[in-house]
Amino acid sequence: MRSGNKSPRKVEEVSLLSTSRGKATLSTNIPSPPSQSRNSHVPSSSSFRTLSKLSSSTSSDALRLASALERLQEIKNKINGHRPIFFLDFDGTLANIVSNPDHASLTAEMHETLGRLAEKYAVAIISGRSRQKLKELVGLQGVSGLLYAGSHGFDIGVPSEEGGGDISYHPKLAESFLPTLREVRLKIVSQVLPKFKGVTLEDNTFSLSIHYRNIAPGESGDIQSEVDRLENEIDTVIEPFRDKLEKTFGRKVFEIRLLLNWNKGKAVRWLLHILSKGIIESQNDQVSLKERIKETQFLSEYQELSLSSSPLENIDEFFVGNHSKVETQPRVSWYSESTESPFFPLYFGDDVTDEDAFQVLQTENGIGIVVTEVSRPTGAKYRLRNPDEVQQFLNKFLTE
Repeated sequence: MRSGNKSPRKVEEVSLLSTSRGKATLSTNIPSPPSQSRNSHVPSSSSFRTLSKLSSSTSSDALRLASALERLQEIKNKINGHRPIFFLDFDGTLANIVSNPDHASLTAEMHETLGRLAEKYAVAIISGRSRQKLKELVGLQGVSGLLYAGSHGFDIGVPSEEGGGDISYHPKLAESFLPTLREVRLKIVSQVLPKFKGVTLEDNTFSLSIHYRNIAPGESGDIQSEVDRLENEIDTVIEPFRDKLEKTFGRKVFEIRLLLNWNKGKAVRWLLHILSKGIIESQNDQVSLKERIKETQFLSEYQELSLSSSPLENIDEFFVGNHSKVETQPRVSWYSESTESPFFPLYFGDDVTDEDAFQVLQTENGIGIVVTEVSRPTGAKYRLRNPDEVQQFLNKFLTE
C-alpha cells in the first residue's frame, strides 16, 4: 500500500487485511538468516516476512533441533490417545526440488508410503501449487483419504458426502482480487519474462510463482545481479497493485499473493476445526457438509477477511464452495471412525511459508517438523533433512 493520508474508513479496511506490505526486516530478537553466497541465488533485497514473526521464545535454529527419525517413539508418546492427522508440504518435503517445477514427482517409495498412510490416517497436502496441479503431481487420485489445499491454503478441497469428488472452498473475498492477479500475470508474461532467460511463471490460481532456479547470468556474468534485476522488474509491475497483492519468496521463487490475511497456518486451523466437528467421519451422517461447516462456531477468525463493517452471518459469506465430481471411491477407515478422540496434527514443511503452520501448531497441541539442511530460525520442534527422511519417518510410523 502506498503511503499517504487515508480516510478513517480506509484505515479500518486496511487493518482487516494482511499487515505485510513492501519490504520488511527481521526483528532483532531472532537469529539472522545465514549469509548467502552468490551461488545461492537468494535475492538480497527480499524480506524474511514470515520469519520476522518468530520470537526467541517460539523459535529455534533448525539445525539444533532433534531428528524426528531418532525421536519417533517420543513423538508417538505425545500422540498417544489421539488420532494423528498429517499435513505435508509438497516441494522439498514430499518431492525433491528439481530444476523444472513441472517435473517434480514422488519417488516410488514415497508414492507407496503416502498411499498407505492416507488409507489409515487423515492426510492433507498443502502447497503453493494450484490444487489441481498438486493432485496431478501426487498421482494418488484413487486414494480418497487425501485432502489437498493449494495456493498456500487459499483453495481447500474437502471430500464430498454426495457421491464422491470433492468441494473446493476458498475465501469469497479472494474472488474480487483475481482480476488484478490476472492483469499482473499478463504484464509479467509480456513485459518481464522476455527480458530473462531461464525464468518461468506458474499460475497457481490464487497466486503466481516466478521461478528463477535456472536464470541465466546477465551481461556481467553474475547470477545474483540478474536475480536482483528480476526482482526489481517484478516490483515495478506490482507497485500499482500494492493494495491487493504482495510479493513474497520461497526457494528460488518469487510469489505474488493476494494481500489477505490467510496462509497455510490458517488453512491448517480451519481443517482441524471442521474435521474435529466430524463433517466426514460418518458415512451415514445426514447433516450436509455446508451445515456442518456452519456448526464449527469458528466464524470469528474469518471475519477479518471481510471488508464489511458488519459481522458475518454465516460461513457462506466467507467461503465459496465449488463441487467437483469424480468417480466415487470407497471411503477409507478414518472417514467412518466414530471415536471421539481429537486429532493430533503433525506438519512437515521445508519452506518459509510453512512457518505460519508451525506457529499454529504451537497453540493447537501439535508438532511441526521442518525439512531442511540449512541453519535458519523455525517454529518447528523436530527436523528431518530431506524428502528421503520424510519417507523413512512416515514408513516407520506405519510399521513400528
